[in-house]
Amino acid sequence: MDKLPENLKSAYEDLAAQLLKDEQQVFATHWNTLPASACKLMPVMAKFHGFFIAQNWLKLSMAGQQLTELADTDNGIAGKSIREFLPI
Repeated sequence: MDKLPENLKSAYEDLAAQLLKDEQQVFATHWNTLPASACKLMPVMAKFHGFFIAQNWLKLSMAGQQLTELADTDNGIAGKSIREFLPI
């Protein structure tokens, strides 16, 4: 993480805090709207929470990759914020 650009590192830290606190009830909403078939596959909320965190972490990683690719173009990320790419 020490080699990440500061804004991407900050985005990872913010995402981790959001996912763990879940103040906006994003996880709870996803958990409560799972179809019965999915609940049978993952009946324990803690296991689903781990999956949920991993999924969002991957989304942020993909956003970081997109930013890296944009940075290779002339002014590709000029005027853009990492927040535009965040999964939550």
